[in-house]
Amino acid sequence: MLWVGIDVGGTFTDIVVYDDKSGTVSAGKSPSTPSEPSEGVVNALKQLSVDLVKVSIFRHGATVATNTALERKGAELGVITTQGFRDVLIIGRGNRTQLYDIKAVRPAGLVKRSRVLEIPERLGPDGEVITSIDEAAVVAATSRLRELGVEAIAVCFLHSYANPEPEREAVKLVERTWPDIPVCNSADVLAEHREYERFSTTALNAYVAPRMAGYLNDLAANLSAQGLTVKPEVMSSSGGSWPLSEMARLPVNSMLSGPAGGVTGAVEFARTIGINDIITYDMGGTSTDTCLIRSGRYALTNDGMLGGLPNRAPAIDINTVGAGGGSLAYLDDGGFLNVGPRSAGAQPGPACYGHGGTEPTVTDANVVLARLRPMQPLGGEIQINVEAGNQAVDRLANVLGLNRMKTAEGIIQIAITRMTVAIKEISVMRGIDPRDFSLFAFGGA
Repeated sequence: MLWVGIDVGGTFTDIVVYDDKSGTVSAGKSPSTPSEPSEGVVNALKQLSVDLVKVSIFRHGATVATNTALERKGAELGVITTQGFRDVLIIGRGNRTQLYDIKAVRPAGLVKRSRVLEIPERLGPDGEVITSIDEAAVVAATSRLRELGVEAIAVCFLHSYANPEPEREAVKLVERTWPDIPVCNSADVLAEHREYERFSTTALNAYVAPRMAGYLNDLAANLSAQGLTVKPEVMSSSGGSWPLSEMARLPVNSMLSGPAGGVTGAVEFARTIGINDIITYDMGGTSTDTCLIRSGRYALTNDGMLGGLPNRAPAIDINTVGAGGGSLAYLDDGGFLNVGPRSAGAQPGPACYGHGGTEPTVTDANVVLARLRPMQPLGGEIQINVEAGNQAVDRLANVLGLNRMKTAEGIIQIAITRMTVAIKEISVMRGIDPRDFSLFAFGGA
């Protein structure tokens, strides 16, 4: 039987197939399709001619939820909350994340204030019901949100971590009033105290749920139509795997799905060769992810941030920097050369891919420096267009007043510096000497 692992990244979709009888391993790479991610998965399967009837394990890493949140392309969100706490998501915390930037602006929230509605209801910190839920108010709030055109609803009550029943009752009322609306409640998403972080994580879950559920449902249908009989699973941010139906309901747990899969694989491989202390280095097309492994164990955290907003779902402690093969090189507001976090993505991709990209990227710089072979297609499919890569770097070189080679070297040096900082942040800045660890590099830049 076959074991299939597929990771959908921002630039490429990677596939690995293992035959548990012969022990053979096959790998492939196909350009991602951001507009319809399941197409990239199907294309990758076709590239290796995988017979899904023979598949006994199918595991999948996805960036759909992450990209939906970062690009602010999620659902129009509505929130039903405890009376008097309408502004929890609007005000957030009073701390400044950029202390020395006098022009710093708070990241935009996921929900408009006009779409946060209050209902009479109150629990004490021990879960005691102080004011019973007003069912009529929940029905009225649901009807109002429907009029406002929301596409998903989050139910967030004070102290629901101590007593989830009022929230669950509200969810039933919402579903009874509006059967087709995706709805989730904070006690089932994150049963923890601190209402802002709990509300924010729940809002994030509701925000990405419709798109993630649509993708996973389409993927399941496509795989089933092609003969897959086992239930496919999705990697979670904490390193495990979930059924598609559960991840569709709680997609906030998939924000680091792909990077988590890389870390768990690296840990297992390192263990087989007798290495317990490693630093993983996963360079992709959009970002580079690093993780410190001590004694064969990775650390978990529930103190994550995504797009400037709290995400308290448990996740492997992975440090991400916006520098990868597709990261764009440009002049910042001060006229200095910078690389990332903006990326050319899968469409159009780096200029050297010949798909219409014009801005120089790290990959284009490597082409200029002859570090990539033009006669060898990337991922077996993408033929390198050397001239297009040269022209992209030349445009930037002319502005800088440098020659092509110097500009390409500068792009690479800046990208490497950013990636080195990512490693320092999880080692040196935590009082850990990276010389005691082995660097475990992988990825599909």
